[in-house]
Amino acid sequence: MNIKSAFGLVTLACTLLSGSVHADQIIYVNQDAPPASTQTGSSWANAVRDLQPAIAAAQASAVRPVQIWVAKGVYKPTTGSNRNAFFSLSSSMSLRGGFVGTETDPSQRPASGYPTILSGDIGTAQRAGNQVAVTDVVAGTENIVFDQTDPGFVDNSANVMVLRGVTNVLLDSLVITGGNANNTNGGVKIYETAKIQSMIIPGDVGTIE
Repeated sequence: MNIKSAFGLVTLACTLLSGSVHADQIIYVNQDAPPASTQTGSSWANAVRDLQPAIAAAQASAVRPVQIWVAKGVYKPTTGSNRNAFFSLSSSMSLRGGFVGTETDPSQRPASGYPTILSGDIGTAQRAGNQVAVTDVVAGTENIVFDQTDPGFVDNSANVMVLRGVTNVLLDSLVITGGNANNTNGGVKIYETAKIQSMIIPGDVGTIE
């Protein structure tokens, strides 16, 4: 594992297990899905607008793994204020970001400009300049050390992503930010082996477990 940390930025570019590139089922997520979207997740035209329902709908198995393709935007683990809310995947699932919303293969994604952000900034919003936005990642200025006294940061999710008791899981091309675990295991908690590539974790308070 190659972990590089500076000013609250951790970049992971590592492979911890081999995984399938193409899954039998794909669920499409795009917060800017067309108004006519049925939100079944069966195509970009009918993409789900929020990530948690897409994860909940996935029925992955070893013989029929699931990929969730997520277009540019900011996605939060809850629309409420429960600090214990987080994203989690089951076994044989891949969560891929960085999509424009037209691709038919992950290799068609642009190298930059379309970040998928998983944010723990729930409840009261972090103030401007003390949060990671899509424009920050596009501009390469996501290297933020959060002001922990900001009321909008204090009430953030303790963990944004938690993986426990799972196998054959992939996290790909995601920005995970805004976890506030009071200096212990914030942002991402991975209890099992996972495959992680091209992931950025700026401004989380805690460590990667």
